[in-house]
Amino acid sequence: MDYDYETASAMHSSGRYIYTVFSSHLALEKSLKAIYAYLKDDMPPRVHNLLVLLESLDLDLPDEMVGFLRTISDVSITARYPYKLSDAVVTFNEERSRLILDKTSEVLKWLKKRLEK
Repeated sequence: MDYDYETASAMHSSGRYIYTVFSSHLALEKSLKAIYAYLKDDMPPRVHNLLVLLESLDLDLPDEMVGFLRTISDVSITARYPYKLSDAVVTFNEERSRLILDKTSEVLKWLKKRLEK
């Protein structure tokens, strides 16, 4: 989780904003799957959709964060499989990358606190 978030941050710093989105999504996905494995003592579902993972858990994630998970799940598909790389590069600019990185950090902190309880 931390490794993927640090990778997202490094990608942002290097201007590879598409990979900021991809690594941010990966950090969140791994966090949710870790919580699933911990709470349910079972393998998590083999899905990438963060909302599907969230729905399989009994977490009271704030609505704003749920909205972010919905957004990053949607945009990560574009980042992962860009139809046209030039369009994706324009879409995922420095500002949007920073917003995603900051929000990812916020959600990861929230999730980690839940694991500590």
